[in-house]
Amino acid sequence: MKFYSRIAGILLLASLSFLYGIALPNFTQNEIMHEQTRSFLWGGDVNVHINAPGEDSLKLDKETIIIFYALPAGNTIEWTIGKLMEEGNDWHYDIQHIGAQTRFVRNTLKDKNIITIYVQPISNSWVLWAQSHPNDYIEKTQQMTDNILEPFSEFNYKVTLNSHSAGGGWIFRNIYGRTKIPSWIDRIGFIDSNYNYRYNADIYDPLFKQFLNQRDSTYLCFLVYNDSTALLSGEHFIGIGGTWCTAKLMKSRLDPYFTFIDSHDVSFYRYTALNKRFEILMKKNPTQAILHTVQVYRNGFIHTMLSGTEYENVGYQYYGEPAYLEYIQGNPPQRPEGVGVAPAGNGTIKIDILPPVDATAYRIYFSEDGITYTDTVTINSCQAVLSGLTNNKTNYIRISAINNWGESEKSELLAVLPGLNAKSLLLVNGQNRTAGHNYLFRHGNAAKAYAVNLASCTNNMIVNGQLSLDDFDMVDYVVSNEGRVDYTLTQDEIDLIKSYLQQGGNLFISGLELAYDLDIKGDSVKQTFCHDFLKFRGISDNPNNLRSTYYDASFSGFDFFDTTLTFSFDDGSNGTYNVGDPDGIQPINGSYRSVIFTGYDPSISCGGIAYSGDFPDGTAPGKVFVMTIPFETIVGDTVRSIVMGEILDFLQNCGVGIESVSIPQTTTLNAVYPNPFNPRTAVSYSIFATPNSIGGTGKQLLTDLSIYNLMGQKIKTLYNGSQEIGTYRMYWNAADQPSGVYLAVLKVDGAVMGTQKMVLLK
Repeated sequence: MKFYSRIAGILLLASLSFLYGIALPNFTQNEIMHEQTRSFLWGGDVNVHINAPGEDSLKLDKETIIIFYALPAGNTIEWTIGKLMEEGNDWHYDIQHIGAQTRFVRNTLKDKNIITIYVQPISNSWVLWAQSHPNDYIEKTQQMTDNILEPFSEFNYKVTLNSHSAGGGWIFRNIYGRTKIPSWIDRIGFIDSNYNYRYNADIYDPLFKQFLNQRDSTYLCFLVYNDSTALLSGEHFIGIGGTWCTAKLMKSRLDPYFTFIDSHDVSFYRYTALNKRFEILMKKNPTQAILHTVQVYRNGFIHTMLSGTEYENVGYQYYGEPAYLEYIQGNPPQRPEGVGVAPAGNGTIKIDILPPVDATAYRIYFSEDGITYTDTVTINSCQAVLSGLTNNKTNYIRISAINNWGESEKSELLAVLPGLNAKSLLLVNGQNRTAGHNYLFRHGNAAKAYAVNLASCTNNMIVNGQLSLDDFDMVDYVVSNEGRVDYTLTQDEIDLIKSYLQQGGNLFISGLELAYDLDIKGDSVKQTFCHDFLKFRGISDNPNNLRSTYYDASFSGFDFFDTTLTFSFDDGSNGTYNVGDPDGIQPINGSYRSVIFTGYDPSISCGGIAYSGDFPDGTAPGKVFVMTIPFETIVGDTVRSIVMGEILDFLQNCGVGIESVSIPQTTTLNAVYPNPFNPRTAVSYSIFATPNSIGGTGKQLLTDLSIYNLMGQKIKTLYNGSQEIGTYRMYWNAADQPSGVYLAVLKVDGAVMGTQKMVLLK
């Protein structure tokens, strides 16, 4: 019963195929070339890529030719397929063009389904692949072929085994040990790939004899060139093991079985038998050149597919000019190098992209953890507004460009936190040296606990005017680990940062080589910017001129910062890079020392400065916080978040002139940070008294700051006593408390003046 049901299903599929064609499951359609493709990994160590006719022309009623193409050593499938060359492309894309040659064959044999299957070991070497399966590589090769063919069991197919160079070994292993070559194989083609023949000629000779004599629909084609005379750097590099000598050996051994017709000219020795169904075509090499890939490029694949048929040398000439140029596929777009994302209102974000060449659309990848990207949205413009996001929840985003030829690599990571918060923070990836480090993740993850709308972009979005620093309350400029041969900030970036600070902007900038590039080795323009706007002087390329020595630091200076807060930064073993030589700087022009290196005299140099006040030609006071320790290298997510909280608190709350921050204008219990936290958080508050306030003196007030659980039980008293008017910060280490929600309550002279909810997550 199952047999008849299967036959009925095949007949139904065949009738539908005749009318509509077939869309293969899990294949991607390419409407330009009318193809459908699929890539997967077989057996954990062999890459497989299948190229079939598009669903508009793939039909069950057609005869199907399935071509296995075994890749040469050192070549990727993408190189082997080939593409239109652009400036900077790897030359390997232009030496085989099996994709375009397949399309030529497909256009020639219009009444057939032509399917090409590329097989490539992940080691890029069939020899290494065989060595990794020493006991069963023959069986695995044949099993691989059988398994890959299974999805095409409904088709009336014949198989061609084809190869270039070391891929020939894959073909020989497919027939090795068999009593005869399977009847579903109709054609075998070797393009400079017959090396393995000589090692087991006694096994292969009877197989080839049986293969060609049993049926008149079988074909065997060998294309070789005289590699025995080829020179590499003036030296011969191929001996008797090359394809030329192996082909001569083959001819002499098979002479007793076949009647060859010999023909020679200035370019070739030709040996054909069985009405050209068996061909050994040997290219002479009087110039002693290396023609290893030239044979493929000059229509070699086409010839191995059409030799001995009525289509041989129709529309092409073996070793002539490429006949397939019109069939070479175009290029996927380049990776988007300029990207930005910003909150655009309640639950919405705005995407901005500098369009790369050949992009027709863009794919937005969303992640909650910056590692796994589970949701995607495709947009057709380089600017778009997306809605439906959760307020006050950070999303990590990467963007790719797409067109009909494929998809680019993904962009740098971006972070965005939409919501209705009063303050906004822009993260700028200002690193100019390399791509792909995704340091904005650590900055965004540290900032997400604070009440800010979070946006991010690459620095070229700022330079090109796609985003403006002036639209954000605070800017975190990430220059990371620029090298000495690179530039920390371009002149355009310097001009934009100056303008931002002159208009009252609040800037946090961190990275290696800030002092080295801008001041120590900078020109007069960079030095002026460094002194007048970043407010520091470069002292040394590392503390005490010692490399790989200082990896700990702490906050220092004035009362605004928690001077007990210490942190470590990466020595190369904590997920970023070795900060072996952070620059030493000193505050100037009204700035204050804010970060010092542990175990080093800060009067010589330090690792950070803070400034609040006016800038040259400015219209409003602003703030700047500089660290020569790259922020992303701070060790530990919780510590990094606390450090970010200190910096954001300074940028938001420090008054004009740092000395004035201790004079509040109202009694306030500020937002707790970090929040949520584990296990340490900071609670800051300001107390102020007038002649009419409780206490009446305006000088000393009885202050109580305590932590309560939701049952109203006091858990911890952070401070209880008299305090003068001013701003204070207390810290709670909740390591001994369970996860949950707690309340910080501020009382002044017995009256509750503020309550803040905090969440402990362990």
